[in-house]
Amino acid sequence: MAVYLCGGTEDDNQYLEGMLRKTAVSAKENMEETWFDGGYNSNKNIALAHVEFGLTCHYHIDKNWRRNVTYEHNFDCKTYIYTPEQEINYLYRKYWKEPDYKKDASLEYMMKYLVEKEICEPVAMYFRNPYVAKYEECPDAVLDVYHLRNISEGINSYIKNNLGLETHVNGKGIKNIDLHITQCCIAILAVVLTRIQHGIKENLSSVAYLT
Repeated sequence: MAVYLCGGTEDDNQYLEGMLRKTAVSAKENMEETWFDGGYNSNKNIALAHVEFGLTCHYHIDKNWRRNVTYEHNFDCKTYIYTPEQEINYLYRKYWKEPDYKKDASLEYMMKYLVEKEICEPVAMYFRNPYVAKYEECPDAVLDVYHLRNISEGINSYIKNNLGLETHVNGKGIKNIDLHITQCCIAILAVVLTRIQHGIKENLSSVAYLT
């Protein structure tokens, strides 16, 4: 369980990397997919999730996204259109003087290298282009998987309605709310563990009738 508490007017986009890093530590080798909505679908987040964490990503497709992003270059009065993979190679070769540059680098190495340099756009497009194309070919197939996130989103309503944020927080301010929610989540996890230890496999996180 990874819970981040932020203000209602904050930009959520900045929190995804931290959540993925914390989850990767606890999940170890068991993290394969991630779901995030329009608040997190920046080029940096898409690139990081795929390249650094090796995740299959499911995310909201914005209406203004182009279907097949390419890159235009002009050399010797000629125009060339590069695919994201070609653009990644082109940008990587500019670092040929760097000590960690590899002449025969794999595409994976080049993508990781550029992301570390905070050059994320072509890396994100390498993954986003086929994702958008898949959506255009069969929207329902993509949306059916994406909307699985609604199940996990239920925790937000549960926290708001059942953890006494308006009645049981000790003090005011975001730090006290964060502490209160953290304590409640730890208690819920203890309930889950106790149920599993006693062979209970249903309604694991339910705290109804518990005091």
